[in-house]
Amino acid sequence: MFAHLSKIIYGMKIQSLIVAGLLFSIFSCSGPQEDHSLDLTLDSTKSTNETKEISDDLYFQEIDPDSIQPLPSPLQIVMRFKQTGMKYDHRLPYKPENLANAERYFDRLILNGFLSADFVYLVANKQTGECPKYIKALRDNSAAIGFGDIVNTEYNIKRIENNLNNIDSIAYIASEIQMNTDRYFRENNDYLRGLIVFSGAWIETLHLVLNSPDLNDNFDAVRAISDQLDVANHILENFQLFKIDSSKEISQLKQHIQSIKLRLEILHDYTEKEDLVMWKKELDNLKNTVESIRNYYIIQ
Repeated sequence: MFAHLSKIIYGMKIQSLIVAGLLFSIFSCSGPQEDHSLDLTLDSTKSTNETKEISDDLYFQEIDPDSIQPLPSPLQIVMRFKQTGMKYDHRLPYKPENLANAERYFDRLILNGFLSADFVYLVANKQTGECPKYIKALRDNSAAIGFGDIVNTEYNIKRIENNLNNIDSIAYIASEIQMNTDRYFRENNDYLRGLIVFSGAWIETLHLVLNSPDLNDNFDAVRAISDQLDVANHILENFQLFKIDSSKEISQLKQHIQSIKLRLEILHDYTEKEDLVMWKKELDNLKNTVESIRNYYIIQ
């Protein structure tokens, strides 16, 4: 099934940052840096000065679409880990009821990514009873951040609800929606918001995987985690395309991705050497880093 799913998702050249991936596209329609020092100190204080804290001039920057590095979707990443035997844990997804406490626009972008990743995690694990509240949260939040009118949201949500037990059908539906959303991003130079949402989805996906039961005894899963280094590099290369220094929040997000990347580099090295003792230790370090970053964005 995964091979078929990959063909659907990657059959198209991803030229724009519809990168929040399949679920972002569905519901939003309702070079590596020089400094390699391992500074993982996280800023625990959030700016209170950005509420639509970031100007439209910052979000809507004109760039060359061909310069954007392709990124996988949350669905593709989750299915890759599902293939390795990743087990479901109901305690891990973000709680949609906490979304009401998110007052800042930037937080809503990040949390849209969280909800997208959690939704595909539920679908991949056949937890369809939990899906409706995530569908509602994604629909409402997408409207709040300004993506509600890109395509026929209610129509597409109904299609997804009718196919929750068929992940290939969800992938096919998303591939159709992707073309419309892709065109929207190109015409409106709206790539940066897509990159922010994707970053949130990627962080949440790592959280789900790194907290999976029995992970330490699953070398295939650990190798799949270390392969996320390529994704981290592509995210950072895409951020380099934008002028973001005026935004503390976006600059902080970029720093968070850099911190994860540095941990992934170390893990990747140990998995290549099949150093069992060291990759287990580094896996814990990566998990602690991801959890600290995720907690920074969680709105209780």
